[in-house]
Amino acid sequence: MAAALKEIIEEEKTVWHFDPMLETKDYWYIENIKERLTGHWETVVRFARELDEKTNTISMDDFLSPRNDDTSIGRNAARLALLGYNRQNTSLLKTYSDLFPEIFDPLLAVSGLANPIGSVIHQKPGTTIPWHFDTCAFYVQKFRIMDPKSVRRQLIFLEDWSWGHYLLIGNSVVHQWRAGDVISWPYMMRHLSANAGLTPKLTVQVTGKIEAV
Repeated sequence: MAAALKEIIEEEKTVWHFDPMLETKDYWYIENIKERLTGHWETVVRFARELDEKTNTISMDDFLSPRNDDTSIGRNAARLALLGYNRQNTSLLKTYSDLFPEIFDPLLAVSGLANPIGSVIHQKPGTTIPWHFDTCAFYVQKFRIMDPKSVRRQLIFLEDWSWGHYLLIGNSVVHQWRAGDVISWPYMMRHLSANAGLTPKLTVQVTGKIEAV
């Protein structure tokens, strides 16, 4: 374990401080959008809850596959496997905005991002998304983005926080959120997600380009 962490720090030491004792706020709270989507919000939540019953859902049982190059996880799959991560403890259900535009379009419209795309993530109890950073490689390639730092990823919480549902972003533990809260974080900021609770953890991930100011 120490060797893997040492390798990560050496590779990314110019990106972040890697001091676990610093009391830093490593994410931004943007707003709560639930009231802005009155009449559609419950449709989105129901869709996310029933995700595993939909035939078009993409199951991410191969979350550790090197083919998944949208995050640092794919490139570090072998390293993570040696640490004990496997298909069972990293599985999740995920589907995308291009498959269900009627579900996603109202959410994407309030993101404030240019050319937004999205995904619903249904994370069952007992699963984790290991410590990683997002490369947003698919988005960068799709829209021919010259500067990846101009890409922003937002996370929308679909239900109020439940015990055992956690995010760690940098040194910041995120919990006790409300349904509709939206957060974001800097490009290449390491983060993880864990569901050690008793109910599914439901979120929407939105990726887009920051509008020019």
